[in-house]
Amino acid sequence: MKSTEQGLVIASKDGANTMRLDTMSGKVPDDWPKDIPMYPGSKIELSMKLGSGYTLTQETPDPPAKVAEFYKAQLAQMQSRSSVDIGKNQTLQWSDEQKPLQVTLALTAGEGSKPTRATLILTRDRSPLSAGGGSSH
Repeated sequence: MKSTEQGLVIASKDGANTMRLDTMSGKVPDDWPKDIPMYPGSKIELSMKLGSGYTLTQETPDPPAKVAEFYKAQLAQMQSRSSVDIGKNQTLQWSDEQKPLQVTLALTAGEGSKPTRATLILTRDRSPLSAGGGSSH
């Protein structure tokens, strides 16, 4: 484990598995997929990379419904997998079997003057996402 200006880097002894945790820079990781946008005007609070997956937390003064609509429009080319809305928390999920990539958006409404928290979780799976071996659409 080593500390950097951005946060922490933790690597396995053989260097094959590395986790990068950035709580300082407020930037998107350099290798973040270009087709997954950040919410306009949001502040990046945390980014983490583990293997080929990412977690990125943004904050915005906008309500969760507005953030959800933005991502629904931006990720319209991907297949919507699920949407759960439980009061102050909302989770949406998309997948793209061609890449293969799964995107999860977890939204938490801020109370009072606290901002909305939007966490993007990206996972890449080298195996087909569907049980049938991956169908094309």
